[in-house]
Amino acid sequence: MRLEDESDIEQLRRKALVLAHENDRLSKKTLELLRENLALKGMSAKQLQEALLLLDEELNKAKVDQPPRSPSTERRGGPATPTEKKEQTGHGPTAQPKLEVVPEVHTLDEADQQCTECGGHLEPWDGQDDETEEVDVIERRFVLKKNIRKKYRCRCGCVEMADMPARLVPGGRYSNDFAVEVAVDKYADHLPLERQVRGMERDGLVVESQTLWDQLEALAQKLEPAWKALRADAVRQAVLGFDETHWDVLTKGSASQKSWTMWQLSTWRVVFFSIAAEGNSAEGLTFLDGFKGIALGDAAIIHKSMVKQALYRLALCVAHMRRKFVKAETSDPIRSRQLIEMVQELYAIEKQAPPGPKGDELRGKLRAEQSRPVMDRIKAWLLEQRFLPGSDFGKAVKYAVGNWAGLCVFLDEPEVPIDNNRTERGFRGPALGRHNFYGSKSRRGTEVAAILYSLIETAKLNGVNPKKYLKTALAAALSGERILLPHELA
Repeated sequence: MRLEDESDIEQLRRKALVLAHENDRLSKKTLELLRENLALKGMSAKQLQEALLLLDEELNKAKVDQPPRSPSTERRGGPATPTEKKEQTGHGPTAQPKLEVVPEVHTLDEADQQCTECGGHLEPWDGQDDETEEVDVIERRFVLKKNIRKKYRCRCGCVEMADMPARLVPGGRYSNDFAVEVAVDKYADHLPLERQVRGMERDGLVVESQTLWDQLEALAQKLEPAWKALRADAVRQAVLGFDETHWDVLTKGSASQKSWTMWQLSTWRVVFFSIAAEGNSAEGLTFLDGFKGIALGDAAIIHKSMVKQALYRLALCVAHMRRKFVKAETSDPIRSRQLIEMVQELYAIEKQAPPGPKGDELRGKLRAEQSRPVMDRIKAWLLEQRFLPGSDFGKAVKYAVGNWAGLCVFLDEPEVPIDNNRTERGFRGPALGRHNFYGSKSRRGTEVAAILYSLIETAKLNGVNPKKYLKTALAAALSGERILLPHELA
């Protein structure tokens, strides 16, 4: 019989006592086995005692229904604290300040405008209308707009004709807004061109994917000066993040896709992409050409190779160090968790200062007074560890000790982020697109992707609607004006 099916209180008490006794026996056995395991790993007597105390603490927590945190995820939370359950009050309608308000008046039919009591005629009661709101959808539709240019003549024989608005493709059949719509659907919402073609056909437009691609290429060509301006703005900054990921390309004449490299530069206001056939240090140095500040990256071989020939200084990402110990939790949970909890202290300190340039002064003070002692404690802890060279824990310790100088750059430079997560988040859009439409089909395709992803992701970073930005930028390009960057419109 299961415990939940037992109704006899005395029987339940006896079974609980048996289970408690068995739990104590297993806990003692676990301690014995762990002592043997840690001794085999070469831990000192002091480290062994600390590890056993930590395990004993975890077991005590389990006895009061507070299970230890699972090591299967990189995310960590603070200690659980009892909180009062708030009374659920429900929620009202979500405000929609950006939606156009379209009045729709409902009137009585003529036959219903007769009073059911006296038979008199019902008159409108001004000022007493009942109003309710509902969110509706107006389906997208495509129209064939006919542009009629009026002609004017003079008795002298002179003839004038009204000008046409500037067009992305002079004499082309598709409007500027159409090209922007295709670009946003592909590079902001990650819809492959063939999928767009099918959606447009449902809405009445028959078009080929090659036609859509021609619109994207023309748009990218006009906006290329803004793309170059983004890079110029990034390399002028004192600090920038950089990283790279793969980008598949099916070049003409090849039988299969080849893996190219998408590079990214990121600052607090710019996301810039470039795609190259080679992912080596020479290509990386070309990508960072002209930058003389502090570049935030990781300890990848290519990054270390680049900095030997570069004019910039390399700062390393603390989150990368932490991930090594998250991986090591499976085989060495207690010691790995000690390091992870010390890194959590660093992040708690970081949260006390506002993000971005406005928090630099306070951040510098916090790092000097609070973060530096934590980093000193981490280094001392790392140097005390003994491990098997090939173990995940050993690799994590060697990574941290071997790259310690780069990991500590943020302590003296308040404008340097503690990690490179901002740059990694910048790859989310391209990664979704890469998954949906498998990269590019030509070198020109990589250039178009880099230009439009850069402008769209930068607009999103600055809280600017990508569609609105591309329309504004294209209008400026066609009129010969300087194209404003997204942060200049925010």
